[in-house]
Amino acid sequence: MDIILIAVVFSALIGYWANNWGRSGWLWFLIALLISPLLTSIALFFMGRDGEAKAKKESEEIEAEAQKSAAIEKRKAELLMDKKGESQ
Repeated sequence: MDIILIAVVFSALIGYWANNWGRSGWLWFLIALLISPLLTSIALFFMGRDGEAKAKKESEEIEAEAQKSAAIEKRKAELLMDKKGESQ
């Protein structure tokens, strides 16, 4: 009984992982239950991210970096304005 519960939990984790990587989470969950969570995780790892999911993740990282840079520049401009105001 414990082995079945462990297999279901690990299969669910693999399904979640597959879904985050742009693949069908339910399909990978079922494959993991039928074959083996370990073998399925290895197969998923070597297959990698789906092309669209990979592009989306990269664009989100670029956007986050751009927002961070914009916030830093804004803060620098505010500090310069404060210094100019103090010196006058």
